[in-house]
Amino acid sequence: MSRAMIILNTQADRDKACKWAQGVPMGSRIEFKETKRSIPQNDRFWALLTEIADHMRPLGRDYPPENWKIIFMAAYGHEVKFLPSLDQKTFIPVGHSSSDLSVREMSDLMEFMSAWAAENGIALNDHKSPDTDADSATASDQEADDVDPPSSSSASHFLVRFARDVFTMAMDPETTGATFGAVMKRWHSETEKLAPADQEKAKQIGASAKRLFNDAGLYEGIVEHYAEMLGCDQSALQSE
Repeated sequence: MSRAMIILNTQADRDKACKWAQGVPMGSRIEFKETKRSIPQNDRFWALLTEIADHMRPLGRDYPPENWKIIFMAAYGHEVKFLPSLDQKTFIPVGHSSSDLSVREMSDLMEFMSAWAAENGIALNDHKSPDTDADSATASDQEADDVDPPSSSSASHFLVRFARDVFTMAMDPETTGATFGAVMKRWHSETEKLAPADQEKAKQIGASAKRLFNDAGLYEGIVEHYAEMLGCDQSALQSE
């Protein structure tokens, strides 16, 4: 097992984690993290950044939302460093990524952003605030177990859920070929209802998941590729 992830939702999950810990070689690293930010939180986060960027642009602070993210991350106390580019003409921000934030940390950051906006006369839209307790945060993982037929307006979100589910299954060392095949078959019956262009994306996701099932070392490259294709953050394709 070179790399694996498990979410502790049940006692069976805890038992599995203990079993894995007994089987890995000495020197292996084990890391415990709070529940990662949810997809609805990520959507609201970028909506806030976009509104702030649009408001501040006429005031002389013409920065894209990506830059405002770095500004707020640094202002809220998350370390951000800058390294010179290869040509020495620009600087590249590195440091704590928003995708590493927990549900609680993301909620606190957005409250900070909203307070700053109010102090600076920015009237933000009333975006629906996602639940932030641990139980509701795991709902995004449970969504894939109850797949609804996708509409054209939800196709992108559907594909993200599809990719997250099959990539997570492929990375689980206890997933058998039969189990993986059953999951792929269940999703296939739903992806057939997509528009032709989205069906093609689904086929590519399925093919990559099969490759990942046989070679876990492809994980980071595959996640990066499909995050770009689907226009989402890489964390949206990773199990919470």
